[in-house]
Amino acid sequence: MCVSGLPERIGNSHVTEIADMSLVILKSVEGFTVRQRPDTKLKIRIGINSGEL
Repeated sequence: MCVSGLPERIGNSHVTEIADMSLVILKSVEGFTVRQRPDTKLKIRIGINSGEL
């Protein structure tokens, strides 16, 4: 789990920070190979929770 804007708020850019981080993680996982299972592709799930609406 990752949060942005704590303990001090950074305006509205926290959504951008989390989204950018998520894209970097997705890109880095693309070429990752699990040594014990080289034929299995690593899958990750990323979501953004905006809190109460």
